[in-house]
Amino acid sequence: MNHYELPTSELLDSDRINLSVSAEEEEQKKKKVLKVLDAFAIQVNEVKSKVGPGTITYELGLPHGIDLQQARKYRRDIIWSIAERGVRLQIPIPGKVALGVEILRDERERLPFRKAVESSAFWETEAALPIAIGMTNDNEMWVKDLAKCPHLLIAGEQSTGKHMLLKSIVLSLLYKKGPDELKFVFMTGADRYAEANRQIQECYWAKLPEVSEPIMPDDKTGMRTIYSLCEEMYRRSDLLRNSRSRQIVEHNQKVREKKLGNNYEVLPYIVVIIDELEDWMFRYPKFELSLSLLGTLSRAVGIHLVAATKRAGHDVISGMLKALFDARIAFSVPQEMNSRLVLDHPGAENLASYGDMLYCKSGKLERIQGFYIDEKELEKVASHIYRQGVPSPYLLPEPAIIEEEKAEEDDELFDY
Repeated sequence: MNHYELPTSELLDSDRINLSVSAEEEEQKKKKVLKVLDAFAIQVNEVKSKVGPGTITYELGLPHGIDLQQARKYRRDIIWSIAERGVRLQIPIPGKVALGVEILRDERERLPFRKAVESSAFWETEAALPIAIGMTNDNEMWVKDLAKCPHLLIAGEQSTGKHMLLKSIVLSLLYKKGPDELKFVFMTGADRYAEANRQIQECYWAKLPEVSEPIMPDDKTGMRTIYSLCEEMYRRSDLLRNSRSRQIVEHNQKVREKKLGNNYEVLPYIVVIIDELEDWMFRYPKFELSLSLLGTLSRAVGIHLVAATKRAGHDVISGMLKALFDARIAFSVPQEMNSRLVLDHPGAENLASYGDMLYCKSGKLERIQGFYIDEKELEKVASHIYRQGVPSPYLLPEPAIIEEEKAEEDDELFDY
């Protein structure tokens, strides 16, 4: 689609946000923090503060030679004694001889997605699949490359911001990639954002030939789609091997430069959005194994997974899935054990709701305030895409028949 025009920021709301707090609030919280640390015999040399979109962070300089075991030992008691919402400790701040204390602001602003779209971090990035996640405590846009993640796991309780983050990821990709470069598979299990999905489905949709709706009508269709994606992964692997390409970027570059024959075509990225992961896993026992197979081998061929779950337990986030999802995001979770399960670190149990999250990649944590996206904004972007023409959807191959399923169908006593 050479005539295709990417969406513009004018389609999004232009609400302004206030990133400052009153001096009284900042000083009051500072005195409370110092009083609590003094009670636990933790010495502080100097105090620096910075205001983020959702929190105030106090950087507390410590004397050289201090034993941090005291702070680590009483971490829970310190958080409880500060008695503020959204408290999180960094013991120590990486690369500094300092202790970090993050406290939620009394008044938090909704962070409009337009702020990300208009930022240099988003437009100037050279990422293959850039996704704008939110704004850090340093007031910097947190933009990551999904192609390097290469898969993303999102966990958190109900109404904490998971679905808003999924919107941010989809919108980010729509703002940077045309229909010839990107396709989606929506495994939401519910008719969320149905109108917007129907408007973009023909342009940005990867689907089974017989499926007519962007929402999976049942778990059988969902499983067939996963099997089909595995077949697509193997097909693409053969194409890359025959074109002597290590990954999809190299293959597509050769096709565009006409270094290959007419039998080769540009391969679009495929991003699989899986909402309510726990439902898919509980309804179909083979889902986890199939997902792991797909995720393990799909990075080089341009298939990437984004999975969200509200159940941060061992029955959903197993060791197999943790190995698959190197990049993970946790919203508010019930207990510290849930935070450690998702992130391998404590802290998510003390997060607030409405977009307050912790991002973890390779063991490094970053606290982020997520964006707010109105449903009308998503519909405007979808309408902009729909008005530009309707190419054919990307058809996935027919999935191979699973031997166990075929055996069950052939079993004469199976229905008894």
